[in-house]
Amino acid sequence: MKRHAVLGILAGGLIAALGLHGCGRHPSSTPAAAGSAPLAAPASASTALRGTFVFGADQAALRTYLQNVQEVKPPKFEVEWSKDVVPVSREEALRALRSVNADGSDFVFTSSDPVVQRLQPGKIVWIWGIAIRRIDRLGIFEDGTVVHTSAVPLSEALTRADIEFATPVDFGNAYGVYKPRIQEPPPRTITRAARPSGFVPVRYGPDPEPPPQGGPAGAEQPVDPGNQTMEQTAESDMVAATGNGYTGTVAGFQFSMGYKVSQNTLHLELQGRKADENQPSGSNGSSELQGVAADRFYAFVEEQWHAQQDAKKSYDRVEHLETQIAQIEALKAGRGGDPQLSGMNPQALSTLLSEDEQQKLIAISDYRHAETLAEAARAKARAESARNDELLNLFLMVAENLDVRFRARADLERAALQAAIKLNGGSNAGTSVNFKDLKGTLDLELVARLGQGGNGGVSIPVAHVPVRFNIPVIVGGVPLVVQLGADFLAKIALAGNHAAHHFHAKFQFAGGAGTLASASSQTDSNGAFDDAPAQVEQPTLSSPGVSGTVLAVQIPRLGLGVGVFGIAAVGYVDHVVVLTMTNAAAVATLNPPCTRVTVDRIAHVGADVTTVMPIPLVEQLLHALSWNKEVWRAKQWIRVDPDIKMCRI
Repeated sequence: MKRHAVLGILAGGLIAALGLHGCGRHPSSTPAAAGSAPLAAPASASTALRGTFVFGADQAALRTYLQNVQEVKPPKFEVEWSKDVVPVSREEALRALRSVNADGSDFVFTSSDPVVQRLQPGKIVWIWGIAIRRIDRLGIFEDGTVVHTSAVPLSEALTRADIEFATPVDFGNAYGVYKPRIQEPPPRTITRAARPSGFVPVRYGPDPEPPPQGGPAGAEQPVDPGNQTMEQTAESDMVAATGNGYTGTVAGFQFSMGYKVSQNTLHLELQGRKADENQPSGSNGSSELQGVAADRFYAFVEEQWHAQQDAKKSYDRVEHLETQIAQIEALKAGRGGDPQLSGMNPQALSTLLSEDEQQKLIAISDYRHAETLAEAARAKARAESARNDELLNLFLMVAENLDVRFRARADLERAALQAAIKLNGGSNAGTSVNFKDLKGTLDLELVARLGQGGNGGVSIPVAHVPVRFNIPVIVGGVPLVVQLGADFLAKIALAGNHAAHHFHAKFQFAGGAGTLASASSQTDSNGAFDDAPAQVEQPTLSSPGVSGTVLAVQIPRLGLGVGVFGIAAVGYVDHVVVLTMTNAAAVATLNPPCTRVTVDRIAHVGADVTTVMPIPLVEQLLHALSWNKEVWRAKQWIRVDPDIKMCRI
């Protein structure tokens, strides 16, 4: 129903139509008793799950997913569920689950369905193939029950587990999910790091990024992106879907994430662009026209963003009022109700009930008005995207003044996952996550140019891209996912008129890495990649003054998580490329101007602190909200010009 759809929307996003497909008949493996009838997929469907859950999911999308997602057949699956777990079978979810919000924390069920009677705060809800979450509270929105949840460790849902499985990673089944900058509080068995942050570290060197520097006493302090409120995050991270992928803004950069599968090869492309805000976009006709079209597109996205923020606030208000109205009616009928209202006399309850009913009508009207405005803006943005097929190609947009842009494309030919989940009495008994047989290429290009005199640059310590691509790995109804993503870091300082840095190279990578958390509370890691030589074009470094560039791109990042909308990785492996470019002033008198370019390629394994597995964490490896460990480093590529002693650092 449309009025429930706001829970399936990330404000600022364009809801892409979900066209999930599958074929054949899949055996039913549900939390309820086995033996129920198998589910038949549409005869005309294909085998691939193609679509998006980036902005949440409505009932049609959820039903299509549940009807067609296939299970991995594990050689070993022995589990005992906690008595607190409330199972929602595949058939029950098909029948009663209406929508899920963008971060997978709120679920709307049909209130009249019998399954709702089993859902109580404090319980753990296991929705087949979708989620395992702790229920925090229940709300009411017209004829729907809103189930608010938070992350829960698997060790609390499974008192005992011995699961082993292996599967190739099917890139064609990937769908988009939203990874908000604000992480939810970690499960109770995990200790939070000293500096909470939603970042995946993409750092060159062992030291964590220092916190932002404050100004004079009493001055407004800069906001740590890891400690923003949701409204502050909403103002800085906007995501929209286009025909080719996802685009938006993060940390002052416009970004795009493109995803395409061709002949079993995954093409994952990340582009970022920092435009000069003081000059019009474009240095030539086509680029300028494209920039103007992009500006219109983002204006419509922002318009939709604010309308949906208003819609969400009104939705929450209606839910609160309807929940309170139900409590008042229960008290008046002698069926219990909210203890905080039990001390009110009947007349006061009637007055409060009347006021709540009036406020609810106003909130519903506000909600519908905001949705209408959001839909109108969404339609305009869709039309703008349809008119400009190159909208996602940010790398082609050139700025006249400060022009900083990059693109990184990872072409993955194959990957495989081998994992084991072993729990006993709520404790880890040996859990491993290994990504094996990785093979692919990476194409990286950077342009940094200053078209005016003086100094210019950007400094983005770590910018996570709030879009991930999940591939479902359903094992015995347990909703595991393989997650693909990318992040970046940029620090660029240019000096002098027409200062310019340009770099373009291709790299091959092949190998694998993984982690093992043993019963003795030790976390071991392994990894090895082929060190193939890089194919590097002649870099360009020229500027009247001293200039420097550092770009770190984490692509790809492959993790194993829990939940269709899950954002935390039980374990992950990444491939990070760190580029540095420096040059001395071109006006040097006695000594020739030195230029230096280095490329480091590093692989890490790690796990998020908000992990849903009790994996022991090594304190010295704890960075932000995750820990990682370097398991491989390629031989550094370095070019010094002129290659003389004084230019070698």
